[in-house]
Amino acid sequence: MNPSFVSNRKTEAVLVLLVASVAILAAVSLAAESDAASGNCGEKLTWTLEGDKLTISGSGSMYDYTDTSAPWGPAVAELVVEGKPYNIGRYAFSGSTALTSISLGSVEEISEGAFYGCTALTSVTIPNNVKYISNMAFMECTGLKDLEIGDRVISIGEQAFSGCTSLVTASIGNYVETIDDEAFSGDHNLVSVTFGDRVKYIESRAFYRCTSLTSLRFPDSIRGIMTEAFKDDRLIESVYFGTDLVAKSPDSFTVEFQDKNGNVVTNPLQLAGRFYKQGSINNVLVETDPEQDQKCGDDLTWSMSRDKLTISGTGDMYDYGSSDAPWGRTVTEIVFEGTPTSIGERAFSRCPIRSLAVPDSVTVIGDDAFKNCESLQSLSLGSSLRTIGGYAFSECKSLTSVVIPDSVRIIDDSAFSYCSALSSLKLGSSVSTIGDGAFSNCPALTSVDFPDSVIRIYDIAFKYDNAIRHVSFGSGLDLIIDDSFSVEFQDKNGKKVVSANDLRGHTYEGDSMVLREIASEPVHPSGVSLDKKSATMQVGKSLKLTATVSPAGADDKSITWSSDNTKVATVDKDGNVKAVSEGKATITVTTNDGGKTDSCAVTVTAAPAPGPSPSGSGSDNTMLYVGIAVAIVVLALLAFLFMRSRSKV
Repeated sequence: MNPSFVSNRKTEAVLVLLVASVAILAAVSLAAESDAASGNCGEKLTWTLEGDKLTISGSGSMYDYTDTSAPWGPAVAELVVEGKPYNIGRYAFSGSTALTSISLGSVEEISEGAFYGCTALTSVTIPNNVKYISNMAFMECTGLKDLEIGDRVISIGEQAFSGCTSLVTASIGNYVETIDDEAFSGDHNLVSVTFGDRVKYIESRAFYRCTSLTSLRFPDSIRGIMTEAFKDDRLIESVYFGTDLVAKSPDSFTVEFQDKNGNVVTNPLQLAGRFYKQGSINNVLVETDPEQDQKCGDDLTWSMSRDKLTISGTGDMYDYGSSDAPWGRTVTEIVFEGTPTSIGERAFSRCPIRSLAVPDSVTVIGDDAFKNCESLQSLSLGSSLRTIGGYAFSECKSLTSVVIPDSVRIIDDSAFSYCSALSSLKLGSSVSTIGDGAFSNCPALTSVDFPDSVIRIYDIAFKYDNAIRHVSFGSGLDLIIDDSFSVEFQDKNGKKVVSANDLRGHTYEGDSMVLREIASEPVHPSGVSLDKKSATMQVGKSLKLTATVSPAGADDKSITWSSDNTKVATVDKDGNVKAVSEGKATITVTTNDGGKTDSCAVTVTAAPAPGPSPSGSGSDNTMLYVGIAVAIVVLALLAFLFMRSRSKV
């Protein structure tokens, strides 16, 4: 046999084996990859992972897992539940530190530890179909700030939200009857808790060491508050106990309750239906007449329904500089039914308000009025507002846009400081003073346009706003402190500019903390007007029209004239109109920049008939002149003939 033939056959066999091996490895790899991207998570439930999005579909109960056994691993960022799964299994997403979004679909139960330690979750809404939140369901979700529990949840298990150290607001649905042991313990940033209408029992240490709580309003359904339920919550300044209270542990609160005579009250039956407020001694709350406490101004009253506050009446609101307002810090919605003329100092500080519309009657917003309202996202300021007090909206970290009304003159010190999400700012046409630090530490702010009304910009007004890329200064600027901005301003030659005189009327743009002067935006005409809107002329006569372009500072004031009927009237480049024949014509002036127009309606009449001659005959001397001319010609001809005849002789 030919040796070369054998060699070739061996080579072909080796290649076939290599190709087969590669194919088998690829198939195994694809199978492994397929297993990693989908599978079963219940007898009738499946899961699919696409990128970092996990979708659970089907019906029935989900398998339970240990802290690390879930097949999709800890990298899931988004959870979407479809179909009709009954529950989220035990520890199904425990330790999923990348998880930022959950959509629970029709799930009825969140099992033990289901979302334990999901530190990237910032906001959770439990839908109305969920009935049970089991033990440790969201324990140590340290990034969680806002929690809303649906109206069908019946119970909140032990340590369900314990250790959620960033939690600020919690709204508990109307079907919840029991808040179990340590459900919210250690949530030291929790400012506001809104209880549903059916809460009966708050078990041991349910809100233990929630050290930011200042106000509690229990529904009339409350029956028992157990051991150390609010222990070490030393900032509590007001408490209303529901009318059905029958059981209260002696150590459920750190604060002490006294009646109007100064006697300590521990009997729950004596606490039921009564309102207590911080007295002159720390950690001592004194019984207060609710009717007397309903005033928030000489002619203003307030009423509270769950977390909704209604203010009625007229006039100025009281200031609350030294203590919390009587409604506490649980307000999420404010309704103004009257015409308040001011909002008092510190009136709504730290309240979890999401949206605010200040009525047109308000002229002053007091110092700290809405300070630390971290949930505030939407703000509308009334048309009569004149002054925004110091720190009025400081640390409203969810606020993204602010429009200052034209009525506002003063924005006081630190009014909007530390509004970390504020990216859009429009200043009204009357603002004259921007106080110290008014918009400091607003790192999302990129552009500021000052109206001509701004005269003074004080120290660190826009300090640490390092994202600013555009600033235009109005013509009225008279004072600016060297340290008002972190960004540096330079003229067209790159020289640093700091004085109000040099900044006034100029626009600066740039990046990397250096903004350089740019050419001013051209001023375009806003209109043009003629000195006459109509005119009557005689054939052969002329008329001068004068056009005025506004504003006076428009960069291009050039104009063009035209007539829509040149057989009747014409117009030249200077606005001189000449009447040509009887009829009507429209003379129009147009700005070359922007095409602004104005018109004059011209009516042309016939010239008047000639007047009578001096002799009174009513005729002219034309025939006389013609006769004389003929006579002269005849005489000249006769003379010529006479001279010719003489010459022949």
